[in-house]
Amino acid sequence: MEERLSTALGRTVKVRFDKANVPDTPADAAAREQSTRQSAAERAFGEDPAVLALGRDLGARVIPDSIRPASVKPV
Repeated sequence: MEERLSTALGRTVKVRFDKANVPDTPADAAAREQSTRQSAAERAFGEDPAVLALGRDLGARVIPDSIRPASVKPV
């Protein structure tokens, strides 16, 4: 790239690429929000008194991948 630009412009050109501080894409923001909601759902479920009682009294256990935030439909 430097060589072609230098030839086209008739002088030596140096090219440098810097990583820009680009705002999150909508997909990045959605993924971060989903992760936050998922963590909150898991925490709330794990702290629920009924869930704790079922585990304590009946030996029930939670299947971690089965917890979803209330507004998210299963796939």
